[in-house]
Amino acid sequence: VGGKMPPETRPYYSTVSAKRKSHQPLEAITAIREYLSTSPDDFEGIMLLATIQAEDLKDLPSAEKTLDHFCEWGHASREQVVAALTQLADWHLKFHRNASPAKAMLQRIVDKYPGTAVARAAQERIAHLEDAGKKSILAP
Repeated sequence: VGGKMPPETRPYYSTVSAKRKSHQPLEAITAIREYLSTSPDDFEGIMLLATIQAEDLKDLPSAEKTLDHFCEWGHASREQVVAALTQLADWHLKFHRNASPAKAMLQRIVDKYPGTAVARAAQERIAHLEDAGKKSILAP
């Protein structure tokens, strides 16, 4: 109440969203990188950067590199790592219709957090992808 703590400095991404909506993804990325230079562990910014790379620029390798770097950096929470790797799996399925790299992303969750609920959920999704792959091979 009337505290002496300064307000948390957190980047605002309205400029980025406006540039993205105006079909200016490179300018949006420049703005995000500027924000991230002062808050490199801002998960919202990292995810927005990767989303623009994957969805707007159709550059999944760059998005994967962005999220890999964040996940391996050591500052990411388990929830953030799981969200990032799950999003990468979803993009592999959406853009390339390729279950192998999607399964690899999910397997990273299993390997990183063995015996946890998130690992079990990832294993279930891997099994579902494998079942779907078998059904498509057997389909006439």
